[in-house]
Amino acid sequence: MAKAKRDRRTSIRNIGAGDDALAALERLEQLEQQHEASRPKAADESDGDRRDDEGD
Repeated sequence: MAKAKRDRRTSIRNIGAGDDALAALERLEQLEQQHEASRPKAADESDGDRRDDEGD
């Protein structure tokens, strides 16, 4: 995900969009982080163990 953020910033700089576009991107990234933090985790995401899903 960090690479995707870096790529977006590089693209904005390359097209010469300027500080307003970078500020908007930073705000978008903040909102994405808040959204991810507020999302409840599913049971299989929280423990990280997916062996239970496999057949024996």
